[in-house]
Amino acid sequence: IGQVFIDTEIFSKNDLEQHQEAAKTENLGLVRYLQEKTLITEEQLAQAYATQNELEYIKVITEEMADPLLLAKVPLKFLKQQTVMPIRYKSSTVLVTANPNDFQPLDDNYSSRLSPLCSVKCPSKVAQSIRKKNI
Repeated sequence: IGQVFIDTEIFSKNDLEQHQEAAKTENLGLVRYLQEKTLITEEQLAQAYATQNELEYIKVITEEMADPLLLAKVPLKFLKQQTVMPIRYKSSTVLVTANPNDFQPLDDNYSSRLSPLCSVKCPSKVAQSIRKKNI
């Protein structure tokens, strides 16, 4: 993810190296260190994950995208634990996730009902969208 931060000019190479050393000194992963020190926003991190994984970044989940029938296809516990949400997007059903690098796939029973993972969103906004739909 560090190279993505450099490529997208979130950090210079020198700054990133300093942050990596500081994270190592504090026994933290780079992302956790950057978050704890508020050196990166949730939005920047979600965009970086999207770039790193060659996924589309979705900034806003609209009411039309968040279909309760789609939400009913996936266990609530899974949605909350994984910070994911199935939505309608560009004539398909996709699964939006906050972190595609830490994504636990659905079992076969649920996977057959959804298109593959293809979008990234800020964790708080995914959780907020799930709460809005009263689940």
